[in-house]
Amino acid sequence: MLKMKIKLVDFETCTGCGVCVLVCPVNSIELVENNIGYKYPKINYDLCINCGKCLRICEEIKNNTTYESKEVFAAASKDQIILKNSSSGGIFSEMAKYILANGGYVFGASMDNNFFVRHIEINCLKDLPLLQGSKYVQSDSYIVFERIKILLLNNNLVLFSGTPCQISALISFLSDHYNNLYLVEIICHGVPNNKIFQDYIINYEKRQKCTVQNYKFRTKDRGWGIIGSVEYKKANHKQKRTVFSDEDSYYSAFLAGLIFRNSCYSCNFATKRRCSDITLGDFWGIQNEHRHELNVNSMNPFQGVSAVLINSNSGLELFENVKENINYFQSSFNKVARHNPQLYKPSERNSLRDTLLFNYQKFGYSSIENQFRKNFIKKLIILRVKNKIPRGIVFKIKKWFFFRFD
Repeated sequence: MLKMKIKLVDFETCTGCGVCVLVCPVNSIELVENNIGYKYPKINYDLCINCGKCLRICEEIKNNTTYESKEVFAAASKDQIILKNSSSGGIFSEMAKYILANGGYVFGASMDNNFFVRHIEINCLKDLPLLQGSKYVQSDSYIVFERIKILLLNNNLVLFSGTPCQISALISFLSDHYNNLYLVEIICHGVPNNKIFQDYIINYEKRQKCTVQNYKFRTKDRGWGIIGSVEYKKANHKQKRTVFSDEDSYYSAFLAGLIFRNSCYSCNFATKRRCSDITLGDFWGIQNEHRHELNVNSMNPFQGVSAVLINSNSGLELFENVKENINYFQSSFNKVARHNPQLYKPSERNSLRDTLLFNYQKFGYSSIENQFRKNFIKKLIILRVKNKIPRGIVFKIKKWFFFRFD
C-alpha cells in the first residue's frame, strides 16, 4: 500500500517561517533554498509518518488571534545616541533597554560579518547595537524559537522583535500565552532573501574593486530618511560611502517590490488587525500630520520619529514602562497608515519582478545591476547632482520652511 504524501503550502503562500521544521516529531522537514534564494520546506517522505502536525500549525499561523490598535503614538527616544543609531525614533531600543535592565532577554534580527541576517539573543546592554537598525533581508527567526520557550518556562522576561508573519509563527509554536513575553513587530513592506543580498555585496566588491567591511541599510549621517552607508577597504585604505536608495540597485529593487518572496504580495498580516503587542515603524509624513504637536513636544522630525501602535494590554504595559525615557504624543491609526500602506494592504507585485528574478537566476546579480543602470542612467545623473548638495543645507532649508509656515 502506497503511503500518502503530505503536501505543505505552495510557493505562493509559504512565508518560510520554519515552524513546520520545529514541530515535526521525526525531523523529516528542512528549509531548503530554491535557485533564487527563498527558503521553502522540503519533506523527506522516507521519514514522514503523516501525523499532519506541520499542516495544522501552518493553518493556525494564518489564523492567529488579532487585535485592533488600542492607542497610537508618535514617539522618539530622549537619548541622542540611541536616536542616532536607530532607523527612526529609537523606541525598540528603549523597550529592549527596559527588558535587559530587568534581567530579561531580547531577540531580533542581526547581520553577521558575512552579511547574513538571522535572529540572535542578547542579554546585556553592550550587545544592543547588534539589533539596532533596519535589515531589508528576511531573517531566519525560527532558529531561536526553542530557546525562547525554555526562557519563558523558566519565568524569564523575553522581548521578541520581527515581521508580522514571524510573530504569528512564534505564537503558534509556543501554543500557550505567556505574560512574560512581549511581541514587537515592524511595519513590513516585504522581504528579499540572504542570497540576493550577499550576491549584491559580491557584485559591489567587484565593481568597486574593494572589500566591504560594514553595511547599514539606514544611517542618519545625513538625517532621517531612506539612506544607508557602506564601509569598505580599497588599496589598503578604509573608506565610507553613502548609499542613496535611488542610486542603488538592491535598494531600488527593494523599494519597488521587485525582490520580495511570493507570499509578501498576498500577505495575511497586512491588515488593520495585528497579532503583536506593539507595532513599530517610521512615522513618515509626520510633518504634515502633526506640525503643531512636533513644536509643542520639542521633537525634531529630522532626527527620526517612530509610529507606535499599542495593540494589547501587554503592549500598553511595556509602553508605560519606557515613557519616562521618550518624547511622545497621541496620534491615530489612519494618520500612520496614510504613509505606511502595508498597515492595511500587501505590497503590490511589480510586473517586472518575474523577469528580473528569472534573469537573476540565469545570469546572476549582474543582470539586476545592469537592468537598473540601463533603466535609470539619465535619472542617476540628475540624482547624483542633487545628492551632492550637503544634507545639512537641505535640512536647514526644510527646517526653515517647516517652522516658517507653521
